[in-house]
Amino acid sequence: MAEQSTGRLAIKAFLSHQYKATAINTFFFTLFAKHAEVQFEVDEGTFATNVTRLERKVRKADAFIGIYPYSGAKDNDSLRRASRYFRLELELAVRSRKPTLIFYDERYRNLLKGPPGVQAIAFNSQQLTSEGDKPTEKFLKAFAGFCELVAAEREYDVRVQLQQGDDSIVGLLLSKPSYSADAVREIERLLGDAGYDRIRHLPSPAVLNTRFFEELAALDFAIVDVGDPELAPIVAFLHDGSCPCSGSNM
Repeated sequence: MAEQSTGRLAIKAFLSHQYKATAINTFFFTLFAKHAEVQFEVDEGTFATNVTRLERKVRKADAFIGIYPYSGAKDNDSLRRASRYFRLELELAVRSRKPTLIFYDERYRNLLKGPPGVQAIAFNSQQLTSEGDKPTEKFLKAFAGFCELVAAEREYDVRVQLQQGDDSIVGLLLSKPSYSADAVREIERLLGDAGYDRIRHLPSPAVLNTRFFEELAALDFAIVDVGDPELAPIVAFLHDGSCPCSGSNM
């Protein structure tokens, strides 16, 4: 497990939050610091939304933490629109099967709770931003339990990685009739220019067997042929298994 010299647990967490909610963020950051050293990975939003980029960030994190303040929306449709980016990132966390802890404004009701396995704690924004005493006990207890789960999950992941080796491999799942040898070499060249020199060609058509699962676990991300109907089930499986994918359609 990654710990500081003081013995405090260090967690690399993907943080889903709203930058402008300074008071709410500060409350929870201060709370987290009581139990662990949390290193946040965030999507800064400087580029257009790229799901593959988000998937890779979530996959490389130890855990997922969401802090969802009230947006000011008045009705359910407005709440859904205001929370669409939160829900996208939460979906990525669910598919990644990372330990996930959500703190959400109670006015979102069931929109941000997630499926069983996602720990979701409601809060009252006015209480957290007021000058008086704040109800910290339930949040501290939830985060302490979350830290225990993250530590256990990470220890298991480390053991698996030691058996599987490096995961910085790019998978290619391309329909052979659609891609000439020159086209494949060009894809490999572009990947090499980007620093990805470990490439694994997945069998096409792919078969969901033990070998395929072993190869999938070693991938950083995959380039798949989304235009081949025969590969559609595999593409769906990769999506559900949270393997970051970039589509190719020739």
